[in-house]
Amino acid sequence: HLPTGWHSLAFAIQWRHRRLRILISRRGQFLEATLGSGEPMTILVKGERHEVWPDLALRLSIEMP
Repeated sequence: HLPTGWHSLAFAIQWRHRRLRILISRRGQFLEATLGSGEPMTILVKGERHEVWPDLALRLSIEMP
């Protein structure tokens, strides 16, 4: 969950020779994951597995209070 008053959060992480960018939007009610470099990977969002591929944004609808 995002803190009250925050509209979005974006960050990037480097993990096992992969660069993953994450954007969480309260207004758009979505989470977007983009793999900027490295091999495809699996991420878990609310217990569900999702594949992330290089330079192809994965956008998932999410509900936020």
